[in-house]
Amino acid sequence: MVRGKKSNASLRRDPSWKYSVQVDIGGAEKTYVYLKCNFCDKVVKGGVTRMKEHLSGSHKNVAPCANVPDKVKEEICAYMKKSITAKHLQQEQFDDRVEQGSYYGSESGKGSSSTIHSRGARGPMDQYMVNPGEDRGQTQMSILDVRQPLEAMFTSTQWLNSAWGKKPEGKEVRRHILNDKFWATVTYAILSTRPLVQVLRLVDAEKKPAMGFIYNAMDEAKELIAHNLGGEEASYREIWDIIDARWEVQLHRHLHAAAYYLNPQFQYSERKSSNPEVKLGLYHCMERLIPDLTVREIADLQLVLFRNREGFFGLHAAKSTIVKRSPVE
Repeated sequence: MVRGKKSNASLRRDPSWKYSVQVDIGGAEKTYVYLKCNFCDKVVKGGVTRMKEHLSGSHKNVAPCANVPDKVKEEICAYMKKSITAKHLQQEQFDDRVEQGSYYGSESGKGSSSTIHSRGARGPMDQYMVNPGEDRGQTQMSILDVRQPLEAMFTSTQWLNSAWGKKPEGKEVRRHILNDKFWATVTYAILSTRPLVQVLRLVDAEKKPAMGFIYNAMDEAKELIAHNLGGEEASYREIWDIIDARWEVQLHRHLHAAAYYLNPQFQYSERKSSNPEVKLGLYHCMERLIPDLTVREIADLQLVLFRNREGFFGLHAAKSTIVKRSPVE
């Protein structure tokens, strides 16, 4: 494989190769690389890592070389110190990127397998973050969209070896991310709440006055929730009951029903609501806003013209702008 060749080429840049030679040992384990020291002829099992320890005199995993020149020993020690520093920096920056999300690392050397990205490159957690300033108005990314990258990150050796991966909090998060039951609840939450989020966006929107649309939006949200959950009443009834309770106590007003009735986009739609509460809400508003009985009767007669698209409501200009203009214009 090409990847293996690149790895070997990278290893050959290690200074230990200048002061040792690879040898074949009959009957030895083939999974190990055996190097013979040029200064004492000692054969070291374990490749350049063990050879560096041998030449530097670290006494860590192999006996030190008694004949290594001081200059070579200093060279090997300096190289090992540099490698340790680089590895420590790499780990710290990975931890920072996990913690901060939007961290931008410093440059890595060419051909390196380091996780340190070039300045301006996205860190490992950036792909899971949404910048509300940049993405406002765009389709928001769902956590479901990044399930596979999240699972890949939490099973990576980088995460497992990181400081965060070893903390109880990190282990707890990893346990949830790799649990299918967690993703089932996420799916349920998204399918049942996303339509309601759309209603909230409508209420907060500046482009379209919400009063004439919120009643219909809430009805459509409930229908969409039922559809998202498979259409089985047992799966959505509990959510509907919660919505109805909140709607009646906090949101539903006769004014919403009246605004729905007087909105031509819905009045002339084949899907308009036939719920009696709509017309009831309209008449409650008329009684409160038009105390004079004679004037209220005139308004009621005009409602017939509106409902049947007669008079001004039947003109081509009125029909062609139903969906282009706000009901209050």
